[in-house]
Amino acid sequence: MNDALLSNLNLNDPSVGLIAAACDESLVELAQNGRHWAYVELWKRHRNLVCRMVRQITKNSHDTEDVLQDCWMKTFVHIKSFDGRSSFSTWVTRIAINSALMILRKRRWHLEASLDDRGDSNLSRLSEIAEPSDDPEEHLIRSERQSRVRQAIQSLPPTSSSHLTITSRESAA
Repeated sequence: MNDALLSNLNLNDPSVGLIAAACDESLVELAQNGRHWAYVELWKRHRNLVCRMVRQITKNSHDTEDVLQDCWMKTFVHIKSFDGRSSFSTWVTRIAINSALMILRKRRWHLEASLDDRGDSNLSRLSEIAEPSDDPEEHLIRSERQSRVRQAIQSLPPTSSSHLTITSRESAA
């Protein structure tokens, strides 16, 4: 612990001796009441789990460090808004996942290339890489629309449905 956190630690506080045995819910309540050492204990308990999960998403140690810093800062700042509807572990994991996904989105939109690589043929492909993939919601809407069109075509008389099917296959090709 650093000196600033140690200064907030009251060694006469009866909960200090029970830190290791305290449940997350008790530590959250203490952290919400300004006991920074309780937050440090929560961090110690959950840092490895959160780190492994973030590393699986980012696949990059630099981004992992950025996400972890962002996650734990948000957790500290918003600890008072934690309402206990889920476990602390679930809450902090969700914050970490959202932070990791945000970093990946930013990276997708802001690809970096060195200006020294002017002769690199891969630079011409940056626009291809930067193209955003379909939003999952848009993909679902498109799939549902296609399913409804197929159902409507199947409900038509055979001569009409075969004409529409041939026309749609020709326009897709």
